[in-house]
Amino acid sequence: MARAHGGDYRSSAETRRDRGLDRGRIARARLTVDLTEGYSGRAVRIALVSPYSWTYPGGVTRHIESLAGELHAQGHDPCILAPFDPDDALSRRMHRGARPQERERPERFVSLGRTVGLPANGAVSNIALSPHALIALRRELGDGGYDVVHLHEPVVPIVCWMRC
Repeated sequence: MARAHGGDYRSSAETRRDRGLDRGRIARARLTVDLTEGYSGRAVRIALVSPYSWTYPGGVTRHIESLAGELHAQGHDPCILAPFDPDDALSRRMHRGARPQERERPERFVSLGRTVGLPANGAVSNIALSPHALIALRRELGDGGYDVVHLHEPVVPIVCWMRC
């Protein structure tokens, strides 16, 4: 069969066969990767970075809390870097009267300061927007000796953008 511009029209199967790329050969040539190669078995230091308030928790905060617990149970060293709003008048003003939950700081937790409640899409996002958050994050990531930095919500302004 000929194409409109000339030349032969060949099916993709015929082209693959001509190049020796039949499906059986591709399946047999798959590489086996050893994901543990080079892993020393030591604890991995992991920074879990969030722009969301620890004391006005939502889905991301709950996810980070669970992830940190699981990583710790597996022998790794997670550290949570997130804002922490105390229960005071300023926090209530910055969050339209809402009080933060009384939550203990996890053992490995670095506060990135306070947050402000911003209404968006029918909900309120309690995110860090202050220069203090950037300074605290930069200092901790520079001094913390982390092997992995896990950014939660990398498109939220300021905190996660700084690291990208």
